[in-house]
Amino acid sequence: MITVTKIPELERLIILTMIQFNEVIDDLSYLKPAHFTELRTAYETLLKAYNERGEVDETDLLLNDIEINLGDYDIIQKTTVHQMAMKLVEHSRKKQLKKMLQKKMDELPSIEVIDYLKAEIDKVEREIDVADDVKPLGELLNETFKEVEDRRLGIKEVGLTLKTIATMNKIIGGIMPTDLVGIYGVEKSTKTSLAHEIILDLGADQKIPVAIFSFEMSLKDLIWKSISMRTGMDINDLRNPSKSRLSDEDYDELKAEAYSKLRDSKIFIFDRPQNELEIYNKTRQLKARHGVKLIVIDYLLLIKSIKYHDNLRSELNHLSRFFKLMTKTLEIPIILISQANESGGRAAEAKGLERDSNYFFSVSKCKKGDKIDFSNHTYVALYGDYLVLNRGIRHSAGGKGFIVRFDNNLYKEIYTRLC
Repeated sequence: MITVTKIPELERLIILTMIQFNEVIDDLSYLKPAHFTELRTAYETLLKAYNERGEVDETDLLLNDIEINLGDYDIIQKTTVHQMAMKLVEHSRKKQLKKMLQKKMDELPSIEVIDYLKAEIDKVEREIDVADDVKPLGELLNETFKEVEDRRLGIKEVGLTLKTIATMNKIIGGIMPTDLVGIYGVEKSTKTSLAHEIILDLGADQKIPVAIFSFEMSLKDLIWKSISMRTGMDINDLRNPSKSRLSDEDYDELKAEAYSKLRDSKIFIFDRPQNELEIYNKTRQLKARHGVKLIVIDYLLLIKSIKYHDNLRSELNHLSRFFKLMTKTLEIPIILISQANESGGRAAEAKGLERDSNYFFSVSKCKKGDKIDFSNHTYVALYGDYLVLNRGIRHSAGGKGFIVRFDNNLYKEIYTRLC
């Protein structure tokens, strides 16, 4: 017995069943693309991929920029797919009948015939069920404000709250499950350090499972960076300990501090080159097995797509679009780092990421004495200051920013007034 009767929902469930149980595709040979209304392209894409290599998964859709909600992925029952498919075929035939009747209405002007045909069309329309769970916006207001008020009271938490980068958290209002956050800057602009501070904030300080796909720094480099950023120990004391000026007592103290702050951290690190499908599949596994709540990708230009592209612009646009769809499909936020050239720009890389990001931040080095206007306040930069500026928010204007600095190997906000 099929309890979901809305036609677009049937199409979605059939697509999800095909993804989860590839073997049903052969059994559904009678199901044609013409039977689909909203997901015809998705069905055609899966059929083509299945015929080419004998298997499919949701990444076949993502690679073709097709988004589909996987919310019910784990409860699909293979045994119901024939019922769903036959209902879709039946609906298709009813649509054809309706078109034929409407055409006849135009050809036959007789009032009696028109009335009869109108009645037949109404009958066909009544037989196509509409889902009971579809509600107009007005009826959803109570549920929406109930969720908002629960969050105001701290009863229900949605998204991730940053604590050490408090101003960034205020700008974005917390990182929500489907957010893509872009961070952009030239080499040595601390964009990686900004992202790593977020990882440590969540994964080490708050013990929230997070992951980083680092294609620029090795596993050992990232471990050293984590120790340095949480204890203040100079990275060179870790890289080249024989040359360290630390006394044994200071070393033991900092080592104990590192264990205290990082031993129970929930940070997963991948440091070998991977394509977008490998990142997708590993993220899905991390979410299922370890409850990972956020991933960081460092950085965009170092990812070689599995999909062929004629030029770099096309490839980068595809990748940023893919990762945006990935946040919505897996409901896990992504921080995606992008590298600018020495002049501060790389149009091919920046444009797609800025377009697809929910929030897009640039990080730039300040010169000593630079005057930076923050609304009715002016900040005079010191040596080692960096400006983090929000250049775009999907639902409102950007322009807010704050100052950060590496001080004794600790990455922190220096000036935090919003623009």
